[in-house]
Amino acid sequence: GTATLKLYTVSEERFLNALVYKNKKDKNKYETKLQRFPLEKESLPLVANFAVDVSLQGTSTRVTLPIQKPGIYYLEGEQGKYFGEMFLVVSNIATQVKQQGNTLTAWTVDSRTGQHVSGGEVVEYELLKKKHELARASIDNKGLGSVARLAAGDALLVHAIGEVAVVPLNYA
Repeated sequence: GTATLKLYTVSEERFLNALVYKNKKDKNKYETKLQRFPLEKESLPLVANFAVDVSLQGTSTRVTLPIQKPGIYYLEGEQGKYFGEMFLVVSNIATQVKQQGNTLTAWTVDSRTGQHVSGGEVVEYELLKKKHELARASIDNKGLGSVARLAAGDALLVHAIGEVAVVPLNYA
């Protein structure tokens, strides 16, 4: 059959708000992860709406998405009664995070050059009930930015060279 795919751009604010969860105890439950993202798609900028033939049973179908620039995207697919969705973070920056004691240190590089970035920031968020900024730090001239590792932290966002990278924290 044919699946319909829709690709949208999403602001960082709406991306984080869609990841907010209601109860700490439900955070890692499989059933909770199967719920649709709370996102009002009608107000999102549509990048592409296209159909893909997925009639070959037992095989996967490779799809090339029409993404032209870095950013945060929301992709949904539908075929009959089946529905799937995901967020895509497309970025030229790559971040590796190391925890040492109560400190998270993020090392960020430009993946096109392999060189560390100079400047930018790392921001740690809690996403329980609402988006809440926990810590913020600048990235130094060696590509390093450190924040306190807080138990409530759910995501670390890295901003550099006009792009964003997302590192999940406390995620099982």
